Amino acid sequence: MADTLLSTQHPKANIEEHNSTPWFYITTGVLLFVFLVWQAAMWTERYELQQLYKQANNDLTLNIVSLRGKLDKYEYLPELLATRAELEQFLQEITPESGLKLNSLLKSYQTISNVSDIYLLNAEGNTVAASNWQSPRSFIGKNFSFRPYFQDAIKGQKGRFYGLGTTSGERGYYYSYPVFNGAAVQGVLVVKILIDDLEIPWQDQNSEFMVTDPNSIIFISSNSDWLLKSLLPIPTEDLSAIQRSRHFALSRRTGSE
Repeated sequence: MADTLLSTQHPKANIEEHNSTPWFYITTGVLLFVFLVWQAAMWTERYELQQLYKQANNDLTLNIVSLRGKLDKYEYLPELLATRAELEQFLQEITPESGLKLNSLLKSYQTISNVSDIYLLNAEGNTVAASNWQSPRSFIGKNFSFRPYFQDAIKGQKGRFYGLGTTSGERGYYYSYPVFNGAAVQGVLVVKILIDDLEIPWQDQNSEFMVTDPNSIIFISSNSDWLLKSLLPIPTEDLSAIQRSRHFALSRRTGSE
């Protein structure tokens, strides 16, 4: 009797096992397919991110090389001009006639080199000759002793500085070099270029580009809305130094540098 009962139940169990087998394979296949699709999506995402990173890194490298090349292009100019005998002689004896001659000479240098301005400061930081001497924004008679580029050059060193013009509001990059009389520094020659001219090649790019100073202030950018904004809070002591040099401040009392 027991043997008979077992024999009648065994075929039914085989049928149920046989019927569940296709669903097992179907479920396994679906799960495997989903897993493969997910893996492919993850791989594609990683690949695209790597390509974007590589492209961004290449663009950054090219922009850095381009910017350095443009800035270094003018570094020689103040040193070359500062060694001319006319400047040393002029600073020793300033007259209206010699001033007119030197102003015209600086204007010709400014036109040939295609820079914004070239000007000469005496030992006190007063502008005694300038390429823009005929302009309403002439630097003649203005004092720029507060600028780091003057403070470096008057000590006998090359100077570099970037900041806003004190009344024009133009972003400029400044190069300076001491004018010697023997071993003594008797003046400073300054060359200024406009930052706007440096940004032109980046204005049509698909990617964004920015240059920050040590205080994380954005000074050059392909996006004008970012300019002069700080990426990080500025410590009080650094803010005081910025204000003393009028790095980004405007003042209508000192000139339109």
